[in-house]
Amino acid sequence: MMTSHLRHQGIYLGNNRALTQTKWGHKVFVDTTDVSLTPHILLDGYWEMWITKALLSELKPGMTFVDIGSNLGYFSILGADAVGESGKVISFEANPEMHELTYRNLEINGFLDRSECHNKAAFSENTMLEFKLYEKHKGSSSLYALDEAAAHFHDSLTTISVEAVTLDSALAGRKVDVIKMDAEGAEPAILSGARNLLADNPDIAIFMEFSPGFLPSMGESEAVLDMMTGLGFSIRRIDTDSSLVPVDKEELLSDVYRQFDLYLKREA
Repeated sequence: MMTSHLRHQGIYLGNNRALTQTKWGHKVFVDTTDVSLTPHILLDGYWEMWITKALLSELKPGMTFVDIGSNLGYFSILGADAVGESGKVISFEANPEMHELTYRNLEINGFLDRSECHNKAAFSENTMLEFKLYEKHKGSSSLYALDEAAAHFHDSLTTISVEAVTLDSALAGRKVDVIKMDAEGAEPAILSGARNLLADNPDIAIFMEFSPGFLPSMGESEAVLDMMTGLGFSIRRIDTDSSLVPVDKEELLSDVYRQFDLYLKREA
């Protein structure tokens, strides 16, 4: 079981890299040019504690955890610790720099033997896609990032070509217990490409962001909710105290600018 470490520190290594640790003592390389996750990991040792607690309560030794949009690997590290030597962590990260950090962070914590890291985007089909990289807000890089949004946050975008795969093809025939998705609007496409995986793993739990304003259209927002409830999933939002609160479609679609952190699982 992970225990909290009271001492926290960071060391600058040069070349925009620092070495710090999580609240639970895991070593973490961070990109010091990033203003999204790095300040929180450096000073606090954690990111989005309400999701962290909910996720850790779900993960058990021996489970397989899929981290989609792993960023620097914060949830991959915690997941690898939680599932233990008999478990597995599989990460997907389209940004090559963040993918490399995920790999290195799993490596320095001794978790490579239970990990797979894919420098790919999860999507609705196997294809090549244009992916937009934020210079400073690394965690907001996505398929759908807009120059106007970047300018609003005094940032800029660079476009790269990335390989995209469906979870059905990448994880065909594999047992998956928990998925965490932070894909900045690509969640409907990812779930569309995971129908077989969801059917083959009836007890799977999904943690995902949901914000209609991030999605290409309101119709897509409603469609993904209908798809998941049609597949038998109950939808709850993760409250700031990590409790799971029932939520209906009307509430989720009522404010396009509100972001929900959702927990989806079929009822036993």
